[in-house]
Amino acid sequence: MKLQNKIISADEALAVIQDNETIAISGFVGIGVPDELILALERRFVASGHPRDLTLVFAAAPGDGKELGINRLALDGLFRRVIGSHYALVPRLAEMALANKFEAYNLPLGSICHLYRDIAAHRPGNFSKVGLRTFVDPRLGGGKLNEAAATLIAVREGVKFVVAGSIEAAGSGYSLVARLIDPGVGKVVKTETARAKSKSDVLKEVGGLAANLRRDLGDTVSENARLAASETFTATSLEAVREYALAQDLANNSKDEEAIVHYKKAIAVDPEFGLPLLGRDEDFPGVDAGAAVAERDDDATVAPEFDDGTLIEVTGISSRRSNSVTITSG
Repeated sequence: MKLQNKIISADEALAVIQDNETIAISGFVGIGVPDELILALERRFVASGHPRDLTLVFAAAPGDGKELGINRLALDGLFRRVIGSHYALVPRLAEMALANKFEAYNLPLGSICHLYRDIAAHRPGNFSKVGLRTFVDPRLGGGKLNEAAATLIAVREGVKFVVAGSIEAAGSGYSLVARLIDPGVGKVVKTETARAKSKSDVLKEVGGLAANLRRDLGDTVSENARLAASETFTATSLEAVREYALAQDLANNSKDEEAIVHYKKAIAVDPEFGLPLLGRDEDFPGVDAGAAVAERDDDATVAPEFDDGTLIEVTGISSRRSNSVTITSG
């Protein structure tokens, strides 16, 4: 019996990859990166234009931050979708993602590594709670990084509009842009802009942009209510925002005791956080909502009190409950 020689060249190995297929590349930064295979894929695509429209999966940025590793594969048409966890050392792919050259997703590093393990073990897949209630949660964006990914999912799910935006440094402040996109035709139907004087003003201006887009879509809420909704959310710390979102999720699921814990954490992280006033006392057990209904001026502090004596400062009080950042569990 003649033994089969299983050693083949990198070019022969890459020849099996066809258009529209998925490839997964290993490597932790510069360690374990299959450079010869990457070079062979680059050669084949440059010479023939194939394979094209691939889906690329990677974990810990197999690159050098410049041009090595999968940075070599930043070629128009090669990828239709890229799913990775760490883009810092693959700037060429990151730039293409920002330019909407392909659908881009960002998923947790550990989850992708576990997926590799389960693929090798011939398991059907990997289930994980990592990333729930964050931007990688399928209910909250699914890790989408750009308009191309959001538009595709919107078309698939029958969503009428996609909101895309950007925040860029502009002098001593920040420039904010929000675009309302019709995913069916990929057309921008409305653009709203704003300028934040400082970092602490960014979230407030984001709220204002959101209110303007709601108005553009035919929201009939009064101007005062829209302004109150945007003023209510004044946290300057993303950690405070996260804790607030968790609290809202728990409160909406009648887990009031747990919700209070996260409301407190949000205030502890950012003492200036504008906690929205909930309309009825029973919505927020332990808080005297009625005591918070008062005008605020330079000398006044509105501070609802929990049963345990904890005081929380409330700014930008609204008599209307804000649902702008509520996370609803499925």
